[in-house]
Amino acid sequence: MTGIIVSICLAGNADAQKKITSVIDNKGSIKKVLDSASSLLDSAHNGLHLKDNSKVALGGALIETTVINTSSNEDTKGNVLEISIGKHDGDSMRITGLKSGKLETDSIVVVNGGTGRLGYVEVSQLVQSGEYTDTIRNAIQPYTFDPAGFPKTVSKLWVYRNGAKLSAGDYFTNDAGKIGLSTEMGKLISPGDIINIQWVK
Repeated sequence: MTGIIVSICLAGNADAQKKITSVIDNKGSIKKVLDSASSLLDSAHNGLHLKDNSKVALGGALIETTVINTSSNEDTKGNVLEISIGKHDGDSMRITGLKSGKLETDSIVVVNGGTGRLGYVEVSQLVQSGEYTDTIRNAIQPYTFDPAGFPKTVSKLWVYRNGAKLSAGDYFTNDAGKIGLSTEMGKLISPGDIINIQWVK
């Protein structure tokens, strides 16, 4: 009799929904056995779903915050997380439902065409344009303007007084993002004059 298991169902008449049955072997120990007609899995969640009652497959709603790390805090090795897109017509990767971002605070996602490696470029590195207008309220020198969003370096810069374009160096200077009118221009300034500054980073 050694090694022979005597199965005694403790759950009564098992129906098709039951997955595990309790049995008692010849030594009196209670054990669990899997119903051969049923699957061990009966559910999947958080981005997964159950297929054919036996296979876990990708696809489903995330119901909790999910993080995938490419390496642990203690591991200095860099691991790669790669999503490979097939070469057949229609194969693609899509992200829908994205929320609108802001250039003032967000960065642009870029991809290396050779390796597929993702990275980001800060907005401050992108080509940008801007404009600033101010009205002179008094004739007190010096005249310095610090436009919001004006970068420290620009590729093109235009400064106008009452619609007339001023030449750089002679009538204005750009000192690390601050526009200052020259002494000669300051002598011509009157209250009510409009200073317009335009730039391209």
